[in-house]
Amino acid sequence: VWLVAPALIGGGLCLLSFMPSLFSLFGFAPDHCSVHDGHLHLCLIHPPLPVDSSTLQFILVALVGVTVYFIGASFFDLLRAHKFQRTLMVASNPHETYPIRVVDWDMPLALSAGIRCMKVFISSQLVETLPPKQLEVVIAHEQAHLSRRDPLRDFVAHAFSFAHIPWLRKGLLMDFDLATEQACDDLAAAKAGGRLHVADTILAVERLFIMRRLPSMVMSISGSNITARVESLLAQSSTCEPISR
Repeated sequence: VWLVAPALIGGGLCLLSFMPSLFSLFGFAPDHCSVHDGHLHLCLIHPPLPVDSSTLQFILVALVGVTVYFIGASFFDLLRAHKFQRTLMVASNPHETYPIRVVDWDMPLALSAGIRCMKVFISSQLVETLPPKQLEVVIAHEQAHLSRRDPLRDFVAHAFSFAHIPWLRKGLLMDFDLATEQACDDLAAAKAGGRLHVADTILAVERLFIMRRLPSMVMSISGSNITARVESLLAQSSTCEPISR
């Protein structure tokens, strides 16, 4: 909510500013400009300033340029993510036992991708390297991303937080990413062996991973904030789970 608040508040205020002219445009009210005596006001039907004003033209060009930039950047992220998922679909096959797709690749890979048709992709190297119990943790974590629709949430958070102050946006996105991964760690712990086992699996996978920049709408167990996630799992497990000796 904090990430998208500036864009939503700005859009809402802009919509309210143009409500009188919108009512007139769609026939719900008479032309509101007729009740004004030529003073400047916001209107979608009648220009608020002379169209030949160089200042107005500069402002309009700047606003259109900024809008096109942010819309174009988000659209490019969508295309990049779609192309990435399509490539993985072509290069993968369904697993015989688990509801995942195995990519024939000799590098570690474990991620969830997509918005409408979300899938979990794990490389054959990771399937063959990890013990079965740790592989179940990885799958549970990635399936948690899908059940929470985190790829879509991640895209919305990045695309609609553009109106924030840059340093504040960066910090909020880091907190958002950490909270997302911790939520999936908790779900994986409840499903696949407890918090200590999840922490051990995260460290094991992190040793195998070579970090690469992934497109938007792609979530991976070996993402960011590894230290904070493991410390959180260990801290809470000490109060929630008995330690076997």
